[in-house]
Amino acid sequence: MNCLQAFAYQFKSSRWWKFLLLAIFANLTLFGQPLVVGYGLRTSRRYVRGEDLPELNSWGSMYWDGLRVIALFLAYFFTGPLIVFVPAMIAFFSELCGYDGMIVTVLRDTLPFWAIVGSLLFVAGAVMGTVAYLFLIREGSSLKDCFRRHDVFGLLCANKWNVAKFILAAFVVYLLFSFIGLGIGWAMQDCMEETIANYIGISLVYPLAMLVVSALYGQLALIALPKSVD
Repeated sequence: MNCLQAFAYQFKSSRWWKFLLLAIFANLTLFGQPLVVGYGLRTSRRYVRGEDLPELNSWGSMYWDGLRVIALFLAYFFTGPLIVFVPAMIAFFSELCGYDGMIVTVLRDTLPFWAIVGSLLFVAGAVMGTVAYLFLIREGSSLKDCFRRHDVFGLLCANKWNVAKFILAAFVVYLLFSFIGLGIGWAMQDCMEETIANYIGISLVYPLAMLVVSALYGQLALIALPKSVD
């Protein structure tokens, strides 16, 4: 993964500042987030084709793309936590209702085990979701393609080291931009409350970090799906 190339990519076009304005506006409302995420998917596709950042148009299509990406990651990321949440809630509400049978006792005593299993499944889901996203980058793909576990797992096995490099690179990018955002927030703390200042700082740099990671996704797609993303 070439982080410097991915960072430079967004500045090849003046459209990055338009996206920044869109992302700042989207942070004011939960309903605007799919537009930001959808633009990230478009960015990955354009990177694969060797084109500059996409235009801000076809809002309906971009919003739908964002919803598909959000649904994808929710499905993969939260399978693990549900493994912990369900038995924990059963035990909690059973005790709340005064029921203390054998099943509740077993669930309560095995919660540490479920927590370990859930954590492992969360990590596995995060990795699988990262790979499944590549199928959305492919033109003409559907959300159903991302849940063909055999294809996703096969792609992961064939590109495990490249996927590992991508995850490490994306982590470093988000960490670096988080520090930059917190630095901006620290500089504004004389004018406003610390939490608000840090939120504003992170909100200003997060969209740029997302564009870098979208370009890194494009690099991974070129390696992992050389024939599928033409």
